[in-house]
Amino acid sequence: MNAWKNGKATDSPASNDTGERGLLWRDAVSTDVFECASVDAAEALGNWKSSKTGKRRGRKVLFPKFRAKHKDKPRYRLVLDTMPPLLHARGDARRRADQLSTMTDRPDAAGDVARRGAVRRTALVTAGVLDRTAAAPEGAVAAGDWLVDRVVWKGWAAALRRAVDEWAAANPLSPGLAPEAAVRRAGIPDPRLIGALAAEAGLVVDNHGVRGRETGIRFPEPVRPRVGGICGGLRDAPFAAPGAADLARQGLSRRHLAAAVASGLLYRVADGVYLLPDALPEAVRRLAGLGQPFTVSQARAVWDTSRRVAVPLLEHLDQRGLTCRIDAAHRIVRR
Repeated sequence: MNAWKNGKATDSPASNDTGERGLLWRDAVSTDVFECASVDAAEALGNWKSSKTGKRRGRKVLFPKFRAKHKDKPRYRLVLDTMPPLLHARGDARRRADQLSTMTDRPDAAGDVARRGAVRRTALVTAGVLDRTAAAPEGAVAAGDWLVDRVVWKGWAAALRRAVDEWAAANPLSPGLAPEAAVRRAGIPDPRLIGALAAEAGLVVDNHGVRGRETGIRFPEPVRPRVGGICGGLRDAPFAAPGAADLARQGLSRRHLAAAVASGLLYRVADGVYLLPDALPEAVRRLAGLGQPFTVSQARAVWDTSRRVAVPLLEHLDQRGLTCRIDAAHRIVRR
């Protein structure tokens, strides 16, 4: 059929004027109309052949031919579903047939959402099932461009909650699950739905990921007192940051320290330099009491710390705009 209509078959029709072969009017007719007509023609030819050979019972069927325009009745084919699902598993075809048998020719946005579970509003508008300005159908949850059946919506929220709880139980030092991973684990079709679903499930989404409202970082029992000991030492000497050897001796890894920073117990100035969260304003206050400009040695003395801490702390203050280098050896405090 395709070769015949495209002029590639030997018996394709030819134009008397140009000699060009194929259906010259093909581009002026929509694909749906042409395909429906092709199906009708194939069915008529099959009936004629079956009648001719005696396989078809009843009144004899003649060779198909076109009727005159004034004698033919307009006909159309009804498309029940403009977005048919793919059939993958065994039995999908039978279930799909049962589903189609219950559908009517009247647009039903609520039924469409319930049948699909989730569908984009723009898809229903394009299909003529839903008006562009219409509210969400009854029983559907509107989230962005999505219309989701309430049962499916609650199922997604429950799956998201389970995924987050499982992650928090397995990762006490970083209980927040990355949004991309949360979407994948919960089977959510669009990452942009994560905020609304998190609210539905009683979760929060922040810089730490998706987590429970009351879920926080949980240090292993041997680690908690060690972190507390470091914090206690820094309260007595705010700028005496423990060195790498001290941290290793305490058994504190980078992951433990990152968890302490995330929980607000420590503040990371640079790699291997951790102070209390309120150390920066105290550092600036002490520097402001010096004669301006000041040197690294003067800063180290007023902070009562070593160059290992003073140099990266000054560079950090420069980056934050709290101090400013005026030459190779001097800085001033920004007012």
